[in-house]
Parts: sequence; C-alpha cells; structure tokens
Amino acid sequence: MQWPPNFNSIERVWYKVKSRIQIRRGGERVTTAARMRAVLREEWDRIAIEGINAFFQRLPTVIQRCIAV
Repeated sequence: MQWPPNFNSIERVWYKVKSRIQIRRGGERVTTAARMRAVLREEWDRIAIEGINAFFQRLPTVIQRCIAV
C-alpha cells in the first residue's frame, strides 16, 4: 500500500507549529535557543485540540483513498 506523505499525524501537528512560527518571523527574530524554546511552547499551546481531532476524523477517508489506488 502506498501511504500518503502527510499520513503521519505528528508531522501534521509540527507542520502547523512551523507555519505559525514562520508567520511570526515577520515581526520577531528568534536569535537564541532559549527564545526558540519559548516560541515553540507558545505556538504548541495555541494549537486547539479540535484541529488535531479534525485531522484524525479525516483518517478513514485518507486510508480509503490509499486502498483505492
């Protein structure tokens, strides 16, 4: 079975965190490891569990598409 490249759920969460950090870069430069940890924590805390649950609810559809190929 060919798995889709975005099948791994934690990768989807990290993608969302990375996107949020990149959006922030316009107004802020992260120049230290300590500040990066703080920014990562802030963005991680902003992720709503509903968004993560929505991804998991779509998994059966993703799997069906893989099987159909």
